[in-house]
Amino acid sequence: MNLSSTFLSWRRVRAALLEGHSGRYRADEVRALLSPGTGHTEHCGRRRAALSTAAQPSAWSSRRGGRDDGELGRLSARLPAIVALYATGRSFRQISAEVGGWGEWEIQQALDTACARIASRLNDRHLLPVRGAEGPTICTCGAAG
Repeated sequence: MNLSSTFLSWRRVRAALLEGHSGRYRADEVRALLSPGTGHTEHCGRRRAALSTAAQPSAWSSRRGGRDDGELGRLSARLPAIVALYATGRSFRQISAEVGGWGEWEIQQALDTACARIASRLNDRHLLPVRGAEGPTICTCGAAG
């Protein structure tokens, strides 16, 4: 057996193993998964993984993704609170009032940054999944996402 056929065989085995893998997380998908009004249920593996990771800020808050901490200013330390309030269904206006943002746009930018960092952590296959995020990440609720 030559090297190229060995490589092709390995690629087929790898593809078969990854066939059930649901793919990489994107920041916009994480944002949708965190929102309580998207139609995803607690039984959706990807939603469970996103919520479990978001609930452990030490796993994602220092990662790079989205805006730099310097651009976020004082809101960089408030990212976990912004994510938690968003996940409970609060409006951007309410979140801004609670965390002291200057407006809804600023809160949306901070949330986008947090979601990019959460997605980055979820996609990092070199680390073990955070507690609660392990297991299949296939969406079983039928919602688009």
